[in-house]
Amino acid sequence: MRKRKLENKKFKIDDKVEAIERRACCAKDEKYILKGKIAKIIGPEPADEEYEKKWLGGNTERLISHVWRYAVAYICPVCGLKGLVAYYAPGIKLMEKK
Repeated sequence: MRKRKLENKKFKIDDKVEAIERRACCAKDEKYILKGKIAKIIGPEPADEEYEKKWLGGNTERLISHVWRYAVAYICPVCGLKGLVAYYAPGIKLMEKK
């Protein structure tokens, strides 16, 4: 059996990040770009089909790897509720420092 590759960690705890795609507020019908902090790093875990199709362009060779998910703590800018949501690395980026 072939050993799976391990994706390099892209972020660390307390990194300030923002989502690549817009999210919908659960309380109101508005979309926003999530901004928050990495609260937890989950994994490594085997890549799944959703990860492959959405983020890696359907390259089945990439399915033979372990990947990280990043739990991002945030406050919804629309309704003000606190939340925690997990992203794969390609779904978020570091916020630019000002």
